[in-house]
Amino acid sequence: MLTLFQTKKKHNGVFIAFGKYVWLENKHAACSTFGKGALSRSDPTWLQRTRALTAQTTTNGNELQYLEQLTVNRRRQRRGLQQNESDVERANRILSATGDRNFEEYRLDLYEAFYLLYALDAIRINDPSRQLLSVDDCWMRFSQCVPEFATYYAVYHYYRTLGWAPKQGSKFGVDYVLYRSGPRHMHGDFAVKIMHPNESYDWQTLHQLARVCTQVKKTLILCYAKSPTSTTHPSCLSDFEIRELIMKRWSPEKNREKWVR
Repeated sequence: MLTLFQTKKKHNGVFIAFGKYVWLENKHAACSTFGKGALSRSDPTWLQRTRALTAQTTTNGNELQYLEQLTVNRRRQRRGLQQNESDVERANRILSATGDRNFEEYRLDLYEAFYLLYALDAIRINDPSRQLLSVDDCWMRFSQCVPEFATYYAVYHYYRTLGWAPKQGSKFGVDYVLYRSGPRHMHGDFAVKIMHPNESYDWQTLHQLARVCTQVKKTLILCYAKSPTSTTHPSCLSDFEIRELIMKRWSPEKNREKWVR
């Protein structure tokens, strides 16, 4: 799917400052390793899911299952709930109000958008007034939205060049989750926590983070990113120093040494 962004045709995006994302105008450029649907977990599937919901009365439960719907079904099974007619009626009203058209936006976070612009030259980014933004313009505006943009992007760029697909990882208490082929295909293998030089971390916090990552079957990576003196221009990326440390939770029961007497 990555090849969609490596063609000669450039895709258009609009920088939305208040939301800190770039809206991708061409939905056909959707790729599981970049961005996500505004109403979906990954690829934009809102319209297909809504249509499938309205057709459930005639498909006898054989409709195509999407990730979002599978999650809803599991929760309903645990709670002993069943789908009622109001869900179908609500879906019908939505389709009627939207004219059965897909209004779901496809969003790129700032790091994905800048990578597509700076590293792959596969996208054009405009501001809401349709003024084309250069690489330097995007760097300046993105840095205004996220004060630590340079550091976060340097880490993102580092793992992208190693072949990983970094995704936002706040729900696991980390900065990035690394996927081999994107969340659409498999679970993430690693959870990356960026360690800032000016912040202190106690062992209790790190052990709590390691425990969370262990529970969701991810390996915790502590990523130390040393930034250069000036980060006002993209040229500073070559001066970043990045070091990694893999941290695993130590359990007394599982890791107790066996003394040989």
